[in-house]
This record gives sequence, C-alpha cells and structure tokens, in this order.
Amino acid sequence: VGKSALIVQLVHGKFDDKYDPTIEDTYRHRIVLDGHHYLLDVIDTAGTKQFSEMRDIYIKRGHGFILVYSIGSEASFTEIQGIRQQILDVRGKADEEMVPMVLVGNKCDLFPKDREVNQFVAQLTINKQMNDCPFFETSAKEGIHIQEVFTDIV
Repeated sequence: VGKSALIVQLVHGKFDDKYDPTIEDTYRHRIVLDGHHYLLDVIDTAGTKQFSEMRDIYIKRGHGFILVYSIGSEASFTEIQGIRQQILDVRGKADEEMVPMVLVGNKCDLFPKDREVNQFVAQLTINKQMNDCPFFETSAKEGIHIQEVFTDIV
C-alpha cells in the first residue's frame, strides 16, 4: 500500500519504487509547526497479520497512528478498518477520542481506471465509522500531501 514509501518521502524526500517488505523500521524526523519543533519517531510496521503481537506493543506505546491503504485496493481499505478496531481494542474504547488517527489513501497518482476505493465512499465511511478522523489522499511517488499527513498527526 506504500507505508514505507510515504515515510521515505517524508524523511528523505525521495521515492524508491522497489518493494522491500517491512517487518519493522524506525525513522526520526523533525517537524516545525506553529513555531514549535517536534521530533517524530515513526515506526513503519509490517502490514501482515503475522506480526500482530508486535503491533499490539506499538499500539500501547504510540501517541498517534497513520492508517494507510492503497486507493487501488479495496482489500487494503477494509483491512485498515480492522486495524483501527485493533487499536481501539488494545487502547480501550474510552480512548477513542484521545488517540490521534489519520486515514491515508495512498497512490492518488494512479489512473482513475486503477482506482478501487472511491474518495467519496472513503470519506463517508470515515464519517460514519471512524469518528470523522482526518483523511488525506496522498502520493508517495509524487510527494502529494505527505507533509500534511504528518503535520496533522502532531
């Protein structure tokens, strides 16, 4: 879905189209927002269920979560809804309002014929099921809305 590519674009300002499956990578990046300096520790986790125990540890320690799906994959959109639920289960439903989350539809540079997740449908789902969490469509390849996603989570 491009989670690693989003982070590499943020941290290094480049796009690498080689796919290298991630188990875990950690990145540090400084952001200046409203005159304040923030140091982000960004953990790039595996997108597979086989590492769900590790994911629980990150959920307990995380201060915010960026949930990424590919607009070219309906299955990835469905999967992030499950990941959001896992975050709420691990943190406790009472934490729902207090856990910053941003939903990201990546690969907005794809041609319309390759799109499986309609932007309007995604926004409706977010409004109904995800407590109106912030939503961006991004392109790691073109560098579209990358800064905004990470600034919003701060």
